[in-house]
Amino acid sequence: MKESITINGQPFWYDAVDLRFAEGPEITFDQARDVLFSMKSFLDEKGIRFWLIYGTLLGAIREHSFISFDFDVDVQTDEFEKFLSIIPWLDEKGMKLIRVQDGRVYTFSMGGVYIDVYIARKAPFPLNLWCSWLNGNIVPTRLVYPQVGMDFLGEKFMVPARAEKLLAFFYGSSWRTPKPGTHGQYDIWPVYFYRRYIKKLIKR
Repeated sequence: MKESITINGQPFWYDAVDLRFAEGPEITFDQARDVLFSMKSFLDEKGIRFWLIYGTLLGAIREHSFISFDFDVDVQTDEFEKFLSIIPWLDEKGMKLIRVQDGRVYTFSMGGVYIDVYIARKAPFPLNLWCSWLNGNIVPTRLVYPQVGMDFLGEKFMVPARAEKLLAFFYGSSWRTPKPGTHGQYDIWPVYFYRRYIKKLIKR
């Protein structure tokens, strides 16, 4: 299904994928690394600031790797206009836009592997005085900014300086303790609930 977004006053058409929450295929370590490193290379080349977020940040801090049972890679930027302007160029590089959710997250596919680019914005007034707007969530700005460099899989990535507090905000106080043998899918309870119960019922 073809959909379009406006970039520099012109429509940019892309092949939209109806990718439902938690239905994506689980990715391997090599696939996750390759798509993350590719996106890093592209964003670095264009001078666009970004940092690790959500499940990818969780893996970097807790596992020093990717969490198992994950189905995509997650990064975030607050340089929306610069990022939006390079989407056609990313397309030429093989990083294909497949989903746009309310201008807050842009999902790309490279070799069939998904990576989400989340957009960080200021929260609505007066919350913007101390909060940011992340993927529809109001988050204390002090947990997101500033970012610091971190070695991850042999490359330097930016992460929030208060990453542990941010992870506790996202996933609760038990974020440090994965469930044996399940890691990622238990870290976000809607994902676990969907995979553990709903998906099985649908297949029957």
